[in-house]
Amino acid sequence: MAREIVLDTETTGFEPTAGHRLVEIACLEIEDFIPTGRSFHVYIDPCRDVPVDAERVHGLSTAFLTGKPRFEHPDVPTPRSSPTTPASTAPSSTTSSAS
Repeated sequence: MAREIVLDTETTGFEPTAGHRLVEIACLEIEDFIPTGRSFHVYIDPCRDVPVDAERVHGLSTAFLTGKPRFEHPDVPTPRSSPTTPASTAPSSTTSSAS
């Protein structure tokens, strides 16, 4: 049985040194090319304005993201101490998206 995690992110831009940040993380678990129903999704307040060009790509505005969890919030996953920790031990939650 092949198990995979599909990961998708959206950002304010491509240059972390220029203050660009993640604004969305989504993960979907797949076994043998079939979604298992386990997923994770969170919008993240970048604590900065979303550039117009980035908003055109992903549709997430500063107004929409303001007030969403920040990286310090417990609902936003943090890097694990062990890189070998299986993803199956990660908390699983689903956040509905509002467009």
